[in-house]
Amino acid sequence: MINKNVTFRMKDYFTASIQLDVRMLEGIYASEFESVRTDLKGQLILISREQLLHKVLQLKKQKLSLPGLNKIEFLGISEYGDICSLIYRMVKGEEQAIHHYVWQQTDNQHFMVRQFTVEQDLTYLL
Repeated sequence: MINKNVTFRMKDYFTASIQLDVRMLEGIYASEFESVRTDLKGQLILISREQLLHKVLQLKKQKLSLPGLNKIEFLGISEYGDICSLIYRMVKGEEQAIHHYVWQQTDNQHFMVRQFTVEQDLTYLL
């Protein structure tokens, strides 16, 4: 079972995201990582590993931070072969989003390969 190792990696991911730690995120995201974001209007945005790391670096250089979360609720975990999925509901202010993180085990290491997010509105990213 890889669930325990992946839950520890998720904690690392949340820490790296809060601290805008690009080096730590580089060790978490697989080379083929992609963030797939959609909203309730049906808009879809694909963000590559490089684009996301660049955005985090920009935020850090500007001494900005990610919006604070009011609540993170763990919804479930599934494991199938060398893949593990974790689903969370997150609340930022009045906005809710569902995040589905997909991890793959490679050579006894775990890397995030996909992040699927359903938000209320993605207009801010367009």
